[in-house]
Amino acid sequence: MKRVFTFALVALMGLALCTTVACNKDDGSTTNTENNGGNGSNNGGGNVNNVWVDLGLTSGTMWKNANEVNAADPGYNFYTYDEAVAAFGDALPTKEQLEELKDNCQWAWNGSGYTVTGRNGHSIVLPAAGHRGFYGVDFVGSDGQYWSSTPSGSYPDNAWHLGFHDSIWVFVYESSSSCGHSVRLVKNDDVWVDLGLPSGTKWKNADEVNPADSGYNFYTYEEALAAFGDALPTREQLEELKDNCQWTWNNSGYMTVTGPNGNSIVLPAAGYRDCSGSVSNVGSYGRYWSSTPNGSDYALSLHFYSGAESVHDDYRCNGLSVRLVKD
Repeated sequence: MKRVFTFALVALMGLALCTTVACNKDDGSTTNTENNGGNGSNNGGGNVNNVWVDLGLTSGTMWKNANEVNAADPGYNFYTYDEAVAAFGDALPTKEQLEELKDNCQWAWNGSGYTVTGRNGHSIVLPAAGHRGFYGVDFVGSDGQYWSSTPSGSYPDNAWHLGFHDSIWVFVYESSSSCGHSVRLVKNDDVWVDLGLPSGTKWKNADEVNPADSGYNFYTYEEALAAFGDALPTREQLEELKDNCQWTWNNSGYMTVTGPNGNSIVLPAAGYRDCSGSVSNVGSYGRYWSSTPNGSDYALSLHFYSGAESVHDDYRCNGLSVRLVKD
């Protein structure tokens, strides 16, 4: 279970890091973790092939199962920020993707790094490879530091990255661009999950983003129908999902939906926006549109909370989440 320190204690730890590791500047964004054990390997997953792991993240981001090799830095494989951006570009995670990984996964110290387990039970390993600072390579076996693609908005010589120290804490903060850190890549392709349903329907592994509704990503029925059309599930597809899958509630506010073949998707309980514009039930209730209308004022949608799943009417003017399907 994650424990959260007070801001003052985080600031003190950040100061200690700035003093000990000359490259680092803490922003105070910290997640603490217990030592939960686990196993991992120094290549970050035991498989050096390009294997992408779906951790069930809301964004749909998939994480590679191994760190990148730097032939110019044998033994450590560190990159400066500029080297990483030049080599990998958009395949580097953004600051937001690092924060999503930090905040939405279970982090278990395994003695040489962290095993990071997503909502769907899949995991990657981030080794504590140390880093190269102003005074050379340090903290191998106890610290890990991984670049994002996001430069600092305040300090022209800094960029954001993920850091961790032993089994004590995990945080996203800024570092000097000249430091040498590890690199772990991401990809954002749409991933369609075959749940083994009788119809053969595949479900997307992430909710749709609504740029006009930042922070919630809700759509009215008309907005969803105009944007996605036949890619919205029908009432029958919602009922098939409800009746043929195992639904497991997680107290962190999401439902894992496991199909007859053992594959799964994750549906966040994102709440909803009513027709008056009020948002409610975030973290406790999920509502997803179908393409099926029911009269002039209603359409069918999937509802769930910790105790039940159902398909029934919603006002078309309500704002709900959207999850797409394909045959």
